[in-house]
Amino acid sequence: MSAYSTGSVRVIVGSSTVRGYGTNFLTYVDAGDLFRLEDDTTFYEVAAITTATKFTLSSRYANTSYQTSRTAEHLATAGVATKLYSGTLSHTPVILNSVVFNASIESFTDDGAGVLIGDGSPAGSGTISYDDGAWSITLGTDLTASAACTASYFSGDTLNSMTYQIVTDYTPNIKLPEMSENDVGFSKIYTKAIRLIDAAHYNASINSIHVANASITNASINTVKVSSYFKMGTNQYMLFGIKNSQASIVAVATNVDASCKGSLYVSKQGALWVLNSDTTATKFSTGV
Repeated sequence: MSAYSTGSVRVIVGSSTVRGYGTNFLTYVDAGDLFRLEDDTTFYEVAAITTATKFTLSSRYANTSYQTSRTAEHLATAGVATKLYSGTLSHTPVILNSVVFNASIESFTDDGAGVLIGDGSPAGSGTISYDDGAWSITLGTDLTASAACTASYFSGDTLNSMTYQIVTDYTPNIKLPEMSENDVGFSKIYTKAIRLIDAAHYNASINSIHVANASITNASINTVKVSSYFKMGTNQYMLFGIKNSQASIVAVATNVDASCKGSLYVSKQGALWVLNSDTTATKFSTGV
């Protein structure tokens, strides 16, 4: 398994951006490679390389040990005449699925996809941007009195000067990803392995082959130039012929002597052949 780990990185929990220091991602890393912090057990797939010192992940970096709780952060004072409010949270990036907005008689929760869902009747709605903290809500019902609008959420911490590993190649010959004992990114590694296997099968070519048993049905040629033959078992030989400059298996000879030449034999399809001393094989019947 080959990996790139030059320099160090900065990761912000809740963000998909990774910044490098003393790195050359453009040269040594490709989209689809697998990234993790050295002390972490989760792999993240590299989505795109931006510069030599920056790339993005296919999902946001998550680690509940490095996020900070923000409670009842004041957002605005909601009044009886207005339903639409907007602003920006003080701490970013915001951890998805963690946001709760309270606006007096209505509460809004984050669905993990940037949408705030109200619980009023009728229900209000809103949006939240996890990267910059921008938010907007529309109350479902009018307030009967002014009220404070607050938010509780988690924001991600910054991890600086972190050692890391980017898996760029997996075995000396076949690019199959490997897992260590404590890795938990199984689904990503498994999917990548299956895709690589599928691609290899699709583009496979045969470099050598050993034939244990073979037969030919409905042969259309009567006489071919014999190129070689070899023993397959007791009194059984495989005859190779050449037609139009291409080698092919002509038939399997059974019940013949070791010399083959000058012998009549019956192929597995019942065709009667003779291997002549002048290295040609003539078919005497079409088989039964």
